[in-house]
Amino acid sequence: SDRENFISNITKRMISHFDCRTFEIWKYEKKGDKIFRFNESIDPTEAGIVGDSLTRDQTVNCTINKMSSYYNPNIDGEVEESILSIPVIERSKSDDDNIIFSIVVRGSQHGIFTKDDEDALKNLAPYILLAYSNAESYTNVNTAFNTTRIEQESLAALLEVVELLSSQLDSDKLTDIILEKGRQLTNADRCSLFLLSEDKE
Repeated sequence: SDRENFISNITKRMISHFDCRTFEIWKYEKKGDKIFRFNESIDPTEAGIVGDSLTRDQTVNCTINKMSSYYNPNIDGEVEESILSIPVIERSKSDDDNIIFSIVVRGSQHGIFTKDDEDALKNLAPYILLAYSNAESYTNVNTAFNTTRIEQESLAALLEVVELLSSQLDSDKLTDIILEKGRQLTNADRCSLFLLSEDKE
């Protein structure tokens, strides 16, 4: 399916880019207290280091997984390694209905994930999750009826942007990539990007 293809492609790219052992996407549904690793349901009480990152909505950059009080060998592995978890909130009208995703990389080949790694993953996380959600929706819709050409082109463009982002982390070049893909997709003469700070100023 498109979701499995996306997971396979983005996993290979992220492992290569961050020079790590593995890559994961986790999801925490506050309503119902459910946690998933990709589509695998995980008991919240057994979710280990990422479970803590999700439920507290806090970035975790742990040099040695076994040093964390939330370490669970069944989830975090028997091997001693580093882990970086970046949570991203998908907000709804009610805070209780919010869904928190987490982009996770494990086992840096350099021993630790640096501050640069952390910043890079934070920049990539929203785009990865947007593409992941669209790929999942595309798969679900495609099982019921054929999607329109516009839907197909939109997903293809979004996946292409994520792939480009994983190899290009210069902020100016990232902006140029996003704007050009948006312009091509909408057949517009030009495209603009407006940024809003968290305090909405």
